[in-house]
Amino acid sequence: MRKIVITYGSICGLIMAITVLCVDLLIDSLGFEKGNMISSTGMIVAFLMVYLGIYRNREKLSGGYIGFRQAFLTGIFITAVAALFYAGAQLLQYYIVAPDILAKSDAFNIAQAKAAKVTQDELSKIIEGQNRYSEMIKNPFWNFALSYTGPLPFGVFFTITSTLILRKKDNGPKVAAEEVKATS
Repeated sequence: MRKIVITYGSICGLIMAITVLCVDLLIDSLGFEKGNMISSTGMIVAFLMVYLGIYRNREKLSGGYIGFRQAFLTGIFITAVAALFYAGAQLLQYYIVAPDILAKSDAFNIAQAKAAKVTQDELSKIIEGQNRYSEMIKNPFWNFALSYTGPLPFGVFFTITSTLILRKKDNGPKVAAEEVKATS
């Protein structure tokens, strides 16, 4: 199972990391709305590796059968490996590739809030929240921790869905109908 988890988790993580970094490089021409849509789509495509990893585990290692627990653990471990790649890409984004991305994102969010005609109090709360977040992610540990949790909801969703679809119990040895008639 370890090889499957590392292989499929790495593929999933690399797809997410490449998507994030490419969107960051093209954010000025794409805009934040399209960038968010592309990043989310890339994450969904990447998490198809959870399904494929559980399937591979069932077919190759478990003889065509896999219970809920083993399927779920396989999916969660693939998600955990993938989240490491994603968090690493986020660190590259914030500190090397696009260090100004947070300021651009904050400006976009404020413009969106103003376009939605929020009150001055609500706008002040939005700005205060953004300032707190900006201050928090200056610390690489918190940046990594917050980035690591980003893909987890997608991963847990894909893990549970894939587990429910792919689980197959081994009901013991199959007895042919002819064998039953011969013994009676």
